[in-house]
Amino acid sequence: MIFSLDTYPSRPISVNGAELALSESPHEGKPILMIHGFSGAKEDLTPLFDEVGKVGYHGIAYDQRGHGLSQFTSSDAQCDIATLANDVLEVLDSLNIQKCVALGHSMGGMVLEEALISHPERFEAVIFMDTHYGALNIPIEVVSFIEKIILEGGIEALLKAAKATGMLAGSKPYENLIESNKDFETFTELKFKKTNPKIIPILAKEFSQRQSCLGGLSSLNTKALVISGSEDIGFIDACAEISKALKNSRFEIIENAGHLPQFENSLAFFETLNRFLLEI
Repeated sequence: MIFSLDTYPSRPISVNGAELALSESPHEGKPILMIHGFSGAKEDLTPLFDEVGKVGYHGIAYDQRGHGLSQFTSSDAQCDIATLANDVLEVLDSLNIQKCVALGHSMGGMVLEEALISHPERFEAVIFMDTHYGALNIPIEVVSFIEKIILEGGIEALLKAAKATGMLAGSKPYENLIESNKDFETFTELKFKKTNPKIIPILAKEFSQRQSCLGGLSSLNTKALVISGSEDIGFIDACAEISKALKNSRFEIIENAGHLPQFENSLAFFETLNRFLLEI
């Protein structure tokens, strides 16, 4: 697998005070919108394009505001989950897509939860991948530490501090991938450095205070797949709760994978994903 931030060509689209970079699959088919996670990029999900194309889907992925190649067009770097969820709907509008399948990974899953609850009619089916329904365990002193480091040295200093303190440490499958593929390590660090430093403490604070959305999810009948890597300790229990809340959902665990099962155990991940897509 190639780890790069320019796997597919992208084009800018203007959405709600931001210019987002969007890539589309060359494959024809039903639209599947893919939403990446915090400090990630669309290239976390563009590797899915060829695989979902095999079962009749046209992949669409974009860099969320403040990530990757996306830029703010306003002076105020507004970036909260509600704004990101509104971006999802505006991306669909800009592409004239009335209804789609959508996949959200990590923070992208939280964003998709909010978009789904507010406008369930826009989603034929959803895939939640290694995500959460509520507040993450981020102590307020960590948020203050992040703000201080960014103020003093910017994103490069935060990356250095994160590596030194183990903030970027992942599961064993993730560490194995880092050790075996230096391109993946470079890819991971480049995505982090492309993240707008202004949004990092804003989102970290919101993650630590987010209210549970399980009540909103429980009222929906949207067909859903919830996926978690077996070693994703911080999210696997939350994924089980999300699947339990949704009326028309199933929960699949990808063995020998952590927070990035599409890279850590890609064969099992794609088999699980495409089996679900064929059922829609």
